Amino acid sequence: MIAPALATLPAALAARLDDAQRQALLEAPREKRLAVLAAALALPEAEALAALAAAAGLDTASNLEPDPAARGLLPPSSPSVSAIPPRRDRRWPRSTSPPPGCPTRS
Repeated sequence: MIAPALATLPAALAARLDDAQRQALLEAPREKRLAVLAAALALPEAEALAALAAAAGLDTASNLEPDPAARGLLPPSSPSVSAIPPRRDRRWPRSTSPPPGCPTRS
């Protein structure tokens, strides 16, 4: 059974595809869908993306750098959890020794 075109693709683009092309688009893995759509429309991927964005009424981002003024809102990258030794008093009771191979503070 073929899914309704309106549920997956804007009507302007769905009208340009036949049932087999629509089905191929629905069955394609997410990372391949743009390539499948571009092949079905006989367009380069960049033009297919622009056509899809226009038909859906969405903008596409071309500059993916964060706004310098907004960088302070982003959390700093945290070091690997394995690089941070656990606090002795929270990981095991003080009366016992740490597990073998576990880093401890001297």
